[in-house]
Amino acid sequence: AEFIHISTVSVSGNALADAGTVYRSEKDLFFDETDFYIGQPLENVYIRSKFEAEKAVMDEILDHGLKAKIIRVGNLTNRASDLRFQPNYESNAFLRRLKAILELGLFPDYLLPLYSEFSPVDLTAEGIVKITQYAKEQTVFHLYSNKPLMHDRMLSILRTNGISLKTVSGEEFHKGVEKSLQSKEKEFIFKTLHIHMDPSG
Repeated sequence: AEFIHISTVSVSGNALADAGTVYRSEKDLFFDETDFYIGQPLENVYIRSKFEAEKAVMDEILDHGLKAKIIRVGNLTNRASDLRFQPNYESNAFLRRLKAILELGLFPDYLLPLYSEFSPVDLTAEGIVKITQYAKEQTVFHLYSNKPLMHDRMLSILRTNGISLKTVSGEEFHKGVEKSLQSKEKEFIFKTLHIHMDPSG
């Protein structure tokens, strides 16, 4: 049997989608299926664990001839077929942050030039099956949507659907997050967002 290891494209260091770290390199970095360590930050515990897991699999492939594939998936979201998603949304870091930002009603301007990526879980599962069936030579694969959603476009879509977020400076966003501590009902906003705030804001 072939060992199929499901990893995440967050090992590239761009962790906005699934770990919440706002990382922007001084220059454009390209991270493809032939890359592993290119100097990307690994301080985030989630990313580090995924990186170390990939290393363990690669070591087994190189040292002991393990028959394996590593598939780095994107930000898993609702099924494309019926739009259903996991009922326990609170265990999904991306959804928790999105809910917290929507409840706060503020969107930091330092996130505007960035984007979020959405990979429907059913289409991703189909992709994984096809890779295991037909891809024989390659070892590492990137499997995610090729249609990322820029955050200014996302704000526009939300407005169209009656959800308005005010774009503010990083400083104002930080103050809003801290203010959420004053309300028991909104405490979760602070708990969700404070560790992900851009320190330069």
